[in-house]
Amino acid sequence: MEGAQGTRGILLAAVFSLMTAAAAPFQADAAQIGQWALRGAQPQIVGKLSATALASGTQLDITQYRRDSRTLITDYTLDRTKLMHLIVVRADFREFIHVHPTLRAGHFRILVALSGGQRYYAFADSTPAGIGQQVVRFTLMAGEPPPVQATNVAASLPQVAAGPYAVHLTRTLVPVGQPIPLAVTITRQGRLASDLQPYLGAAAHVVVIATSDLSYIHVHPMARGQKMAMNGMSGMSMLDMKPSERVDPHLDLYLPALTRRGAYKMWLQFRGGGALYVAPFTIVAR
Repeated sequence: MEGAQGTRGILLAAVFSLMTAAAAPFQADAAQIGQWALRGAQPQIVGKLSATALASGTQLDITQYRRDSRTLITDYTLDRTKLMHLIVVRADFREFIHVHPTLRAGHFRILVALSGGQRYYAFADSTPAGIGQQVVRFTLMAGEPPPVQATNVAASLPQVAAGPYAVHLTRTLVPVGQPIPLAVTITRQGRLASDLQPYLGAAAHVVVIATSDLSYIHVHPMARGQKMAMNGMSGMSMLDMKPSERVDPHLDLYLPALTRRGAYKMWLQFRGGGALYVAPFTIVAR
């Protein structure tokens, strides 16, 4: 990939600097105020996280409030069949978790298993009723992290393996400051995949995190021929796909403009043959 080698040293240094300057280590059983993370939007809520270390993992408890109120938010709108998408990423970007906490009386709770001696970033992605999408970020630690965490942030090849599938992007080197249309092709054993199914109401889910400031993007590729619908708050949006629908192996992915030069870690999740797969990429904007 053009520019990958020349960019590697700068990116590694930038990410290491970011990790060492990150928020104070998260301690189990202590409350933490979330940091705003949704790229291109303004915060309307405050998020809080507490955790309890158990033998089986770490129990997370997330609560959210309007910025001008101390009243707990209890009413949320479904987004792609879920009330909250919780994205947990290891600080070296080598581990990706996408789970869905259970909401009860304004508390989102879930048990997660984290590798020992690592720092993680947890992105709580939800849509409080009447407010719109909100994303806050928390810092988690499973034990004391090593002094240096190896980080792979050089631009990836445009094709990666995901189980028996190969996922191909048109490019992983993109211009900064411009909306980015990408074509996605999914194959299996050298042929276009014919056994793809929707995942959480979409042809696929794509999460992008900037390695420079940990800002967050969550978008959904559009299957060829998929219909659009009017959404009262955000304009045009894709209709949820039915579980029985077939997903075309040719997908159209539109990323918003990446406003900073540097590396962006991207995970594309899709369902094939009844199983869930994740294809990791590193996009470099310059």
